[in-house]
Amino acid sequence: MTLLRIGLNAYLLSAPSLRGWTRYTVNLLAATNWGLEARPTDAEDARFAFWLDTWKLIAGDPETAVASYEVLVLACPSEDSAPPPALFTLYRRGPRWTIWIRP
Repeated sequence: MTLLRIGLNAYLLSAPSLRGWTRYTVNLLAATNWGLEARPTDAEDARFAFWLDTWKLIAGDPETAVASYEVLVLACPSEDSAPPPALFTLYRRGPRWTIWIRP
């Protein structure tokens, strides 16, 4: 998965706010048990800053990023109350997942 796709996931699932993105990214890094991201390094701040730059790139033009990966459906855990970007409309709320579609 490319860094741009990882950034797009973070943008879409964090209710495109910087606070939401930071929470999502910190939780993602804390839950990672394999690969380079799981290894403690002196470069953590630089890696976090690089991810932030990617998120800012996507946040600046989310429609292009969504279109380039042809994202048509977005499923978010139901307990997340924040709506996704305006590119999506609510399709169905369920007990565990809320489904959003791109018209």
